Amino acid sequence: MLIQGKDLITFFRRVADQKKQDAGKVRFQTEHTINSEKEVESTSTKDGVVNSISDGETSADFTSLAYRENVDTVNMWKEMRKWYLAKDKVEVWQVDLGSARVESGKTVYDVDYYQGYFKNFEISAPSDDKVELSYEMAIDGNGIQAVDSLTETQKAAVEAAQYAYHTLAKETDVTGVSV
Repeated sequence: MLIQGKDLITFFRRVADQKKQDAGKVRFQTEHTINSEKEVESTSTKDGVVNSISDGETSADFTSLAYRENVDTVNMWKEMRKWYLAKDKVEVWQVDLGSARVESGKTVYDVDYYQGYFKNFEISAPSDDKVELSYEMAIDGNGIQAVDSLTETQKAAVEAAQYAYHTLAKETDVTGVSV
């Protein structure tokens, strides 16, 4: 079975907030790329070429659409922009939603985990289209492959539609008055 891009989503958190808050998901992610390279040095010998490999750079690029939320919800992309400006170290998780399985009574997913710094943050605002956000991250090391679960809030963020369902009947507030 082929893996669909929409099954790989990313969550972010500032490293300094590890004990304060859960990682957050940026809404309307359109694409992300994680690129890992190795340095290869070739030496010619009389018996043929011998290669030696050492770690190179790992980086990540993320693209999403800008959005406004209600007063009760933090615009995750605005938080990330603050982290970029402050040169804060950031954590990122790539969660494979298609890998969901139950272990010890809990739904878990395959996760790739990285730490690093945003090195580029771009806002593109064409007059006739949506505002697009692009951010690039320089990652420390090679990352870690793990298994993890999502909090209820994170699950809700993954499952959230662009808008909430409203009933066919007129809506009433808590007191029963039509709104």
